[in-house]
Amino acid sequence: SGPRSDISMSDTVYDGVFRKLITSNIFESFVEANFAAVVFFAIFFGAAMARVLTTRKLHPNNSIVVGFLKESEDILITLINWVIMITPFAVFSLIANAIGKQSDLKDSFANVGYLVAATLLGLIVHVVLVYVIGFALLTKSNPFDYLKHLIPAQTTAFACASSAATIPVTLQCCKDSGRVPDTIAKFVVPMGATINMDGSAIYF
Repeated sequence: SGPRSDISMSDTVYDGVFRKLITSNIFESFVEANFAAVVFFAIFFGAAMARVLTTRKLHPNNSIVVGFLKESEDILITLINWVIMITPFAVFSLIANAIGKQSDLKDSFANVGYLVAATLLGLIVHVVLVYVIGFALLTKSNPFDYLKHLIPAQTTAFACASSAATIPVTLQCCKDSGRVPDTIAKFVVPMGATINMDGSAIYF
């Protein structure tokens, strides 16, 4: 088999990009974890809300919608943290179940070992080139002074294997570093968890 010739570039862009970003039902996008559509909607929703607040000369603290969204955020983050706390146990049970179904553990572990070794090698190269060298060149500062603040986010991501579930911890890590303004962190981190799938790309 080869590349399909019955799909045009316009179809690819329309189905693969446009329909992923422009949702017909934002609640369905929430349920299906289509974060690209959610973030895209949030950008325009926030811009429209800022326009309304400016037009009506309202302070965000006096807005019912802003207050509702802030309280909803706190509630959802609390729920996500509860889920994260039990995720390692759930992952362990899935691993135990998968191992228990294997008839030839030696070959299975050998194959998994090659996969783990290749993945770790790719991740190490990525971390050294991007997180250490790239950070140092772009910011002209010691990358380890900043990266040490991200250890809780990294360990949480390792435990639950989900960028989305790690968002609350990542936001807190960015805040604790003292180098990322809250407004930038709250925009970049959810966006990065959606489209910056470098770890997933390396794994595949």
